[in-house]
Amino acid sequence: MTNTLRLVAIFLLTLGLVNCSSTPTQEEEQPEVIEETTPEEDTTDVSTDSQEQVDQVDAVDEDQQVVDIATLFSGANLVYYFDFDRSNLKPRSTELLDSQSPILVETMNVDPTYTISIEGHADERGSREYNQALGMRRAQAVSRYLRARGVPANNINTTSWGEDRPVAQGQNEEAWALNRRAEIVLPN
Repeated sequence: MTNTLRLVAIFLLTLGLVNCSSTPTQEEEQPEVIEETTPEEDTTDVSTDSQEQVDQVDAVDEDQQVVDIATLFSGANLVYYFDFDRSNLKPRSTELLDSQSPILVETMNVDPTYTISIEGHADERGSREYNQALGMRRAQAVSRYLRARGVPANNINTTSWGEDRPVAQGQNEEAWALNRRAEIVLPN
């Protein structure tokens, strides 16, 4: 029960930080973060997603020792988009990772065997080998960011699918922008 309460407390703290945060100024941004927008910018309201997650956590039986992390992240955005031929995290991605990393850290403290996978992807432009390497750099960028926020390295697996698993079909900027991504995959 104390683990459940601890997870809920961390999640609520994270929710408060996300809702109170402001957009960083040019001077506050980290050098590796670039600020270019894609045609399909994610405009999901973080506070709405977070409130739904809190409601789901509140519904969890208090006798349960470990909250199922899939329940916590249900409906959450675990996809991070990249610019063409880049593996630098965008500001929106770092905001999402900043809100998600404390939950991952606490989950891994409660269950040290809990492991996530980060899958990197690329659009179809470029050779298969180049896109495979670019997808890996994108997965590793997310992994580095999470490790810097306390997620243990031995609880993260990275892989690249290159151009092999597109989420959008088409040979236009909109489709390519959706395929330039890294995703956190939670265990079943």
